[in-house]
Order: sequence, then structure tokens, then C-alpha cells
Amino acid sequence: MFFLRKQPLPLVLLVPLIIFIQLLLPEAVFSYTVAAESPTLQKVTLVARNGARGLINLTDTSLTCDGCTLSTAGKQMSVQLGQFLLSRYTNPLDLGDRFNATLVGFHATGTERTIITSEAITMGMYPNAFPLVKYKPESHDELLGFTKSWPSWLLRDVWKEKLHADDAWAINMIGERNITTLSQFLPPNHGGMCMESPSLCALYVYDSYCVNASEDVKDPTLQPLLGALESVSKRFAWRLYGVNPGNEVDENIGPLAGPLIRDIMKEFVSTTSMIKFTVNVAPMSVVFATLCNLGVFNATNSLEESSIHMPGFADAIAFEYSTTATQQYIKAYLFKYSSDNGDVKEGATGNNYTANLLSISCTDKQGNIYFSDTNPDGCSVEDVLRYIESQGGLEGKCYVTDSALTSADCDSEDAPAADSLCYFYRSECPGAQCGPIGGAIADPSRGLACQDAQLNKNTPYLTATIVAIGAPCLLAGSMAGFYLSSRIRRLFSFLRKSTHE
Repeated sequence: MFFLRKQPLPLVLLVPLIIFIQLLLPEAVFSYTVAAESPTLQKVTLVARNGARGLINLTDTSLTCDGCTLSTAGKQMSVQLGQFLLSRYTNPLDLGDRFNATLVGFHATGTERTIITSEAITMGMYPNAFPLVKYKPESHDELLGFTKSWPSWLLRDVWKEKLHADDAWAINMIGERNITTLSQFLPPNHGGMCMESPSLCALYVYDSYCVNASEDVKDPTLQPLLGALESVSKRFAWRLYGVNPGNEVDENIGPLAGPLIRDIMKEFVSTTSMIKFTVNVAPMSVVFATLCNLGVFNATNSLEESSIHMPGFADAIAFEYSTTATQQYIKAYLFKYSSDNGDVKEGATGNNYTANLLSISCTDKQGNIYFSDTNPDGCSVEDVLRYIESQGGLEGKCYVTDSALTSADCDSEDAPAADSLCYFYRSECPGAQCGPIGGAIADPSRGLACQDAQLNKNTPYLTATIVAIGAPCLLAGSMAGFYLSSRIRRLFSFLRKSTHE
């Protein structure tokens, strides 16, 4: 046979053999590489904004939304989000076609509109299931309840008046001749606000337009201004909820969504939790703060018109956690709702949603910042956490503690300088112990008011009793595939609605 011969192979046989080997090797290497590096999706967590609601209130240049309720359109778009999530994740995560509370969890802040949004998402995924939603009252919610109302946040920047820093830019962006046009969309006696605080004016008008558009009411006068209004609103929201690590006050505040993001990452890497899919529903402030703290919005791009939009009603950030044998990866998506494919109405499907890959910021071990979209697998969990922690304020939700007062030379009885950080601490929360309550902290999520550090441990007795008795029953029913007939669910919904009226 020729391979036993000592003489070299004839050229006529050697050339085809070499070509054959060259064709085989790339295929073998390629197959091995894909098999070795392709991560497997393990868990998903969402931070979703509530569906469309009523109009916010404007009183003495203060915005509040305590009384906002979820609209019919808001509920329907939330159902569509659930349908979209069902089609995207049921098979990859093996969630099954029945609501299993040991695998799937729905959470909400303690407001009616976020709770109903979470229920609607549940019904979109599992139409015949009991909508089991976990929530905490806002006063006890340290992960999702950033703010009760917008005015509380204004205290954060009072001492530097940063909220007016972009007024000239805002007027130029909107166009001075259009400021008068915006004024006609404000409540009576607020006409001058658009010149005095154009950013706040733009945010109110833009939000009002979005509310009306969800009901298919679109004012043609505002159509040409929508791009500018959104840009100004985005910059104003960044001033409120974003963080600039180079700023002294922001360094002390830290990333406002830091506790939430760290909790999500901790749940991902947990080896004891069986939960594969979690939905957290919160107001816009939480969703926007999350995007800011991930580097999606920053001091530079919030001044630019870009494809990165304000999170709209029922939009959601999705964190996808995937693993290989040695690595743990995070990818982030923005699930964007659009009514361009049809009206918001009952019976519509989740086709109105699109998934847009987000470019989040991550920090490697050498301290270099990179973007997740530069790696096909995303960022490692460690790099995401490292970026969050680099923004200062490791506790995130704590604005000032005894150690912070000491480091700011604020532990003496001497009067601080009027422009010092200590002056700001004392003016908002005087005393080394933050008022008369021992161990209390100044918490920016509640307007820098002094809060008892043990506050979230004091669960009302009646609430605790209801949870202790009812939760095991609901959980057992959910695990067993407990479903209600449509008639019983309608009765339950009617009774619940009656209690709110």
C-alpha cells in the first residue's frame, strides 16, 4: 500500500490530500469553538414601567402622581407585554404553560397602578391563572420604591440648583418661539412656568402628550416638537435620577438603582433560588434610574438626540443571565412598546413589542470601562457590579451616615460654611444621628427626610397576618396549577374594584 512506501508520495496524490485536510480542519475548529463558548440562558429579570395612567398633577411648579390610576389602555398594553414575554421566554427557560410560582415571580411597588400592571402582565402570560403579585408598601420597599412624588427629589439638587443648569440649552432645543405654544398645554395660572423652568415645562407637556396618545388622542400642534420635548425631558430626568461619579454630592448619594441592580445580580448567581423569571413593575423614575446607573444615559448622551428613548409606558428592561462552564454573562434589552402596529385594544397580541439590545457599561479588573455590545455574550456579572460600585455610595440608598458626617468635617458644633457639603447635610437633616432617632439615616428616596433604619422591619400586624395565612394557600394552589374559572375571576375583579371606589 502507498502509506507503507518509503518513497515520497507522488505530487498528483499529495496535493488532493492536503486540500482535503485543509477543508476538514476549519470545520472541526469552528464546531468546537461554538460548542465551547456558546452560553446557555438560565434566568431573566425585568424592571418594567407601569402601563399608561392618568395625567400627573401640576401644583405650584411641583409634579405629583399620587392619585394616578392605570387606564384601560395601560392595562391592555401590559397584557400585551405578558404575551410578548410568553413567546420569548417560555421555551428557552422551560417555564411551562401554567403559572408556577416556584419558577416565576411578579413584584410591584406599593401603588395601585404598578400592582395592576403586574397583574395584567401575569394574565398576558397565563390567561387563566390567579394573578399572584408580591408587593410592599412604599414606606417599606427599599428596592423599588425610590420616590413617592417628584417634589421630594428636588431637594437633592437644591444647594447647587443643578435643575436649572440646562435651561438655556432647553430653550434653544425647543425654540424660543415654541415656548408660548407649550404654555397653552399647562393648567391655569402656570403659563409663565415654561420660561422660568423650561425643562420642567417640557417634561410635563411631553408626559401629558404620551398619556393622551395612549388613548389615541394626538394633538397635531405638538407633533413637530416631540423630538425636542423628549430630548429635554430625558436631560431633566437625568438631572433628577442620574449620577455623575465626578460630582461630590452624587458620589455620596451613589447609584440610586444600585441596591436594585445588585439584588438582581445576587439572585442570578444564587444556587438556592429556583426562580427563573422575575418581573418587577415600578414607576418611570426607577426604570430611568436603572438605565442611568447602567451607563445607558450619561452626562454626555443625555444632551444629544439619539435612538435611546425615554422609557415609555409598559416598556421594560430585561436582564438575561447566561452561563458557560466557567463564565456568567449579562445581556440587557429594552422591550419597547409601540402602537404603530395597531390600536391599544382588547384582544391584541404582543406584536407591538420590539426587543432592542442595550449597550450597558461594565468595568474589567484593570478598571477599564467597556460596553456590553462589544462582546457577543455581554458583560460578566462581576464587571457589571464593578461598574455599579465605581459610581460611589456602596449603600446606594443612604445619603449620609455618621461616618460620612465625620469625613465631611461635620461632627463638631461649629457652624459650617454656607457652600459646604456639611451645610447641606445639616440643613436637610440636622444632628449627628439624623435627628432624634438613633441609628437613623437620611434617605434620598424619601426626600432626604430622616428615616428610622429599622423602618422596613416594622410590618403592620394585620398585613403580616394576612400574608402568613393567605400566602401559603395561594402558593400551594399556584404550584398545583390552581386556576379560576372566568366567571369567578370576573367576580373577584369586581369585588376588588368596588373596594377602591
